[in-house]
Amino acid sequence: MRGQVTKRWFISGNSFSIDADLTSVLASFGKGVYTVVIWAETNGESVSLTNYSIFVE
Repeated sequence: MRGQVTKRWFISGNSFSIDADLTSVLASFGKGVYTVVIWAETNGESVSLTNYSIFVE
C-alpha cells in the first residue's frame, strides 16, 4: 500500500499536529490495526520521527 501524504501541518514551538483523512484507507481495507509513521528528511536521509497504532473494530 502506498503511504498517505498529509497536506495540513500545525507547528507551534516544540509541538506539532497533523491532520490526515484515512477514509479511503478504511474503506479499502476495513477493520484491523493501522500504523501511522511520521517520516522526515534530515541531511538527505529519511528518518522515522514517531509511529502510532490505530485499532479499528
